[in-house]
Amino acid sequence: MTMNSLMHVFSKTIKNKYIKPNQIIMVGLDDSGKTTILYRLKLNHNIYDVMPTSSFNVESVNIVKRNGCTIWDISGMENLRPLWKTYVRKSDGIIFVIDSSNSERFDEAKVELENILNSKDARGIPLLILANKQDKKESLTPIELSQRLNLDSLDKSVKWYIHAVSGCYGDGIYDAMLQFMSMINVNKDTIKEKNLHNKSRNIGCFHSIEASKFI
Repeated sequence: MTMNSLMHVFSKTIKNKYIKPNQIIMVGLDDSGKTTILYRLKLNHNIYDVMPTSSFNVESVNIVKRNGCTIWDISGMENLRPLWKTYVRKSDGIIFVIDSSNSERFDEAKVELENILNSKDARGIPLLILANKQDKKESLTPIELSQRLNLDSLDKSVKWYIHAVSGCYGDGIYDAMLQFMSMINVNKDTIKEKNLHNKSRNIGCFHSIEASKFI
């Protein structure tokens, strides 16, 4: 192997080693199944008994090669929901989990989803809505749930995607996360292009300064 080839392999290895994982927050009402989904992703086996989350859980998960993510599972207890916005600030994506079998709490979920999306820090961040507990007969389909949540009325700046999943058995979770990772990557590329465009516009621009400033 030539020296140039060795340097290429070395630089590629270093680059891959230090790729910053995507920071994702997962929110939703209490008992919606967030923690079950998190550990289904982490452990890759059926999850049945999970203790309610009193604050948060955080795990590193690899969805696809070299595209890892750190998922923050935040408690959905009512008194802790105002803290959700705090986690949005440095996140690359938001997962909102909803129990699609509990129609009595759809309006409550809708209000909380709107609250977090109304945060200025959430603007432009990709949103994945997981219609969880699809293993139950009374569960609504993603289309029915999107109508109940009135998702079509969301601001055009909100990039959202809804997918049917079962946290207990893992159905649909991997496919939903693949689509979500793609959304995050596209959003990051768009931000980079905007930043490069803004920098290029500023190159060679000189601001005039009044002579009196030097006197």
